[in-house]
Amino acid sequence: MWIRSVQASGVRNFLVMCLDDETEAFVKSLGAPAFNMKDVVPKDHGTNNHAVSALKFRILERCLNLGYSVLMSDVDILVLDDPFKHLVRDSDVESMSDGYDLQTAYGYNDVYDDPKMGWSRYAHTMRIFVFNSGLFYVKATPGGLRAMVGTAEWLETKGGWDQAVFNEVIQFPSSVHRGVSPNVSRRVMDIHKFANSKTFFCFMRDFPNFKKKSRPVKPVLVHVNYHPDKFERLKGIRAFYMDGTSNALDRFPCGEKS
Repeated sequence: MWIRSVQASGVRNFLVMCLDDETEAFVKSLGAPAFNMKDVVPKDHGTNNHAVSALKFRILERCLNLGYSVLMSDVDILVLDDPFKHLVRDSDVESMSDGYDLQTAYGYNDVYDDPKMGWSRYAHTMRIFVFNSGLFYVKATPGGLRAMVGTAEWLETKGGWDQAVFNEVIQFPSSVHRGVSPNVSRRVMDIHKFANSKTFFCFMRDFPNFKKKSRPVKPVLVHVNYHPDKFERLKGIRAFYMDGTSNALDRFPCGEKS
């Protein structure tokens, strides 16, 4: 479904990185370009989801070293328009957010209250929801390369969830505790163009012009990252936008339960 949506969007400069022969053969059977990178998989690596995800940062490192900037995409995404036309390209890393509104996605001042401190009880903190490691654009710049190498090295030596590690590497400043930051410039993608599934199913469906034929709300892509019934929701999004089935999304609640 991901391949078909990318092809329909008009994107031609895409490549599916495969980690085994079976996947490579399947991708090529759909008329899509594939590159087998099974050589990056250690023999004792296993098939743990988070462990396999960590390999993508080494793959991206190779691409950046060749001078190619990359829009990295997981496959639980439906592409509805050419995403390259909507990138700003002014930062080392330009990423989809796990945030779902202006505050959580773009950042806000969160005040921590500690009453026992009296006059200085209020401490201001800056908060932002994490960048989504399933959809981000990384430029072939020194900062972009440092971000990929730093994330890969952390995962290889300390382990962890790749998305959490990716964010700690690119977001936190240099310090005695963390060492030297890769000094990566960052941009949050427009949350209504590059929509996670919480934004889409919990908020965008309530927009007044969501179903209007004249100017309907249509994201560039939707990443079904917040919901476990990924395939069913992807089929619903496809039916709504690509097949014109107006009620295709009605059966899906905001969360797992209505």
